[in-house]
Amino acid sequence: MRCICFRLLAVLSAIAAMLLLVSCSGATPDEKPQPTSETPVITGAPAGSNDGDTAFAVNMIANHGQAVRVAELVPERTTNSELAELAVGIASSRRTEIELMKALLVQWNADATTSPMPDEPAFSAQGTIDEETVSRLQVLSGTDFDVLWLQSMIANGQGAIQIANTEIADGENVDALGLAKQIVVKQQTEIDRMQQLLASGG
Repeated sequence: MRCICFRLLAVLSAIAAMLLLVSCSGATPDEKPQPTSETPVITGAPAGSNDGDTAFAVNMIANHGQAVRVAELVPERTTNSELAELAVGIASSRRTEIELMKALLVQWNADATTSPMPDEPAFSAQGTIDEETVSRLQVLSGTDFDVLWLQSMIANGQGAIQIANTEIADGENVDALGLAKQIVVKQQTEIDRMQQLLASGG
């Protein structure tokens, strides 16, 4: 009987310790960290999707990939600290969104490198920075670089908004639609900032 009492006391002590730990953490074991408004998320179980969703992800991955490539040119070519800070933020957010869209394509069993619709190129022309411009950016520096970079990235951002708006109009998947709406707001904010920098001379 005494042995049983000791075991019962040990169990109760363990439970009390667990309850204390949970109360201190402020969350139950089943609770997940709440994402910030800046962090796009996948809701969980795969939801329905259509060709518009796939086109959105494929074309936006291409658009964002070029934005990352061009943003990475900035640190060695500008003396404008505000532009450099902007480029770092652009590269970081685009990489995050690219990984999210790749995950969505996996959920939909879609190929990130193949056009989802007949006769439609996998790389959308919307917002594309041509290779000649990229080559010029690679050899420029200072104010000349800043001006051309801002002009190019404004066009890239406008293209991303067009791709996102097409998804909002034609898409079906709840995660893709949510991401598209976030992209419209984020990209317009960045465009407004870049236009201000451009108006001030880069």
